[in-house]
Amino acid sequence: MSSPRKSPAPARSRPAISRRLIGILALALVVCAAMHYYLVGPGTLGLPVGGATLPSAGESGRYQSLSGLERQRSDDQRRLAREIARRHVGSDLSGSEWSDLRVIQAIVDAGVVDPQETYELQALGVALGDVMAAQLGLRWIAYQDELARSRALRLPDTDVVIFPVTMISKRVEAGVDVSLEDLRREAIAAVNARG
Repeated sequence: MSSPRKSPAPARSRPAISRRLIGILALALVVCAAMHYYLVGPGTLGLPVGGATLPSAGESGRYQSLSGLERQRSDDQRRLAREIARRHVGSDLSGSEWSDLRVIQAIVDAGVVDPQETYELQALGVALGDVMAAQLGLRWIAYQDELARSRALRLPDTDVVIFPVTMISKRVEAGVDVSLEDLRREAIAAVNARG
């Protein structure tokens, strides 16, 4: 006589995490990282939006030459900033004199560029950066951090990095007053502190 056969015990199942839940979690992580990047900026470690940043030692790999595409984008935005200045303020931008800041300030104050027009606002940031570069001895570079690669200005042989491309756009998009004179003073102070 054979003994009754026992049915196998049901296999213990681990809680299943659905692919959808994993996708939602991944998307949430990306959104959080993007919000941090948008609000704080690349490599700024919580410093004021668009302000100067002093990356920690040993980050020289973060400073790279601009790619051909980045140079072309900057050139396109320079032309656009000049076109906006001529059309709306009746002035041209020199690309190197502090007086350009008055022209850019007039454009911002007049609300000529809508907060949703990020490319155009960043074109004004490139114009601002060109003046800072010419007046303060800064050089255009690509700054690479964990989240993105950004066009920035660097004081050669130092860790002073300034992000002018987004200085105006982030403030306008956030509804914050833009004072180019304040931005100029902050840049001068950052360079003088390290120069």
